Amino acid sequence: MRLVLPLLFSVALAGASQAEIIDRIAVTVDDQVITNGELLQEIRLTAFLNGQPPDFSPAARRAAAEQLVEQHLILRDMELTRFSSPPAADVDRMLQQYSDTRQRELARYGISERDLRARLERQAAVLRYIDFRFKPEVQASQPETIAQRVDEIVERWLKEARQRARIRYREAAFR
Repeated sequence: MRLVLPLLFSVALAGASQAEIIDRIAVTVDDQVITNGELLQEIRLTAFLNGQPPDFSPAARRAAAEQLVEQHLILRDMELTRFSSPPAADVDRMLQQYSDTRQRELARYGISERDLRARLERQAAVLRYIDFRFKPEVQASQPETIAQRVDEIVERWLKEARQRARIRYREAAFR
């Protein structure tokens, strides 16, 4: 009996240490992780929203990673400023655009309505935050000039945020 308990204990530990790899890390932004699965999901969602076939080439994967890094930086800034999420009604209106003909295509793209809703909510939050955070800095009268200036300010802010952050790309995710 003395030998059975340690043997059972070691077998249980060995089984626990044999964990499966569920997803691989593609990018880290400071202490936040972007997984390979998130990268592929971003490609699928973007393709769906643009009405295009998904492109999983290394260049498209890199572009999706860059987009996710920017989102992480903005979302982190939103958390720090305790910026509120968009109202559910706003997201519902955005989701309504995809309810009829495109709804059937979700499965073809490998995404769920929940995935689409989360993406639209994140997109709405980021756009609202950009308007809140950066638009007041712009003093212009024409809407085209305002939009262009806001884009320039956001790009400059993102460049600075990237320099402050520790961003690491796992090259294996982009092959």
